[in-house]
Amino acid sequence: MGDINAKVGGKNVDREHEMGKHGIGHMNENGELLADLCTPNNIVIGGTLFPLKRCHKAAWVSLDHQTENQIDHVMVRQRLEVLQTHEPEKTDTAWTTPKKVITGTCREEVLGRPQPKEKPWIREETWQKLEEMRRLKHAMNNAKTKFQKQMAGSRYSTMAKEVKK
Repeated sequence: MGDINAKVGGKNVDREHEMGKHGIGHMNENGELLADLCTPNNIVIGGTLFPLKRCHKAAWVSLDHQTENQIDHVMVRQRLEVLQTHEPEKTDTAWTTPKKVITGTCREEVLGRPQPKEKPWIREETWQKLEEMRRLKHAMNNAKTKFQKQMAGSRYSTMAKEVKK
């Protein structure tokens, strides 16, 4: 493990066993050394195997946003290279049946169906306080004297504080 800043690029001519064709940039000297290290150890440069968006591959971008390099790599055993040769449609259809069996069995037999928790969003007590607030607001708006309006307003603000608890 180390920070060797290896640029492997996207051209994998004569290096199909070490890297895929989905890298970015051009190979530098450290990239050649990394690819040479992969061959005897039966390792593949994982970030180049699958097509990804450019923004997900580039680990370094220049200040002018013109130059991008893929310098961070994950190394995996070469047996995963088999996935690269399969067409995506065939791989997806091959996994649908096992996925259905696993999720169906785990969900129903082992874990059981999730039971919804019946918890009211607002308690009945809070609904009653809200109704009282509406009544006090109506009384405050319909007060005829300033004193009546102040008294209704103070009761309304007290009730509003209780509802917020």
